[in-house]
Amino acid sequence: MKLPLTWLALLLATIVLLPACSSVRTSTESDRDLFLEADKNKDGQLTLAEVNAMGLPRVFNHFDKNRDGTVTMEEARAVDPDFEEHHFSERDLNRDGKVSFEEYIQVAKKRGGLKKHFAVVDANSDGAINQAEANAYVEKLEAETTANVTE
Repeated sequence: MKLPLTWLALLLATIVLLPACSSVRTSTESDRDLFLEADKNKDGQLTLAEVNAMGLPRVFNHFDKNRDGTVTMEEARAVDPDFEEHHFSERDLNRDGKVSFEEYIQVAKKRGGLKKHFAVVDANSDGAINQAEANAYVEKLEAETTANVTE
């Protein structure tokens, strides 16, 4: 699924602690819990692989409104009314009018998953997001959100 840049940034931030994106989290998940859940090797940092493993299914599930394991164009447009047909077609590999999770993952992996957004949070470009980088990114997004609300 092609998501607006802002939504992808919020999704990635959710994975690394953003409190403002409750639509992607369950009410029992704290920001710290999400970071710890994504940190599979328990080293206190998130790699791109860890972020993709947690983030890509969340993106797919955000679009799969009826939870049947596929996304239709109607579901995509329910999330983003401007969702473009060619973005859907690029992911509907078997041309059945639905994008399965497997199709979505296949295309996402070819495109690097959440690599561009990961790089924004990985301020020191060392290939991992640590707590300080996550917190700094969250603070930046919260400030931008506050500024947008007050405008």
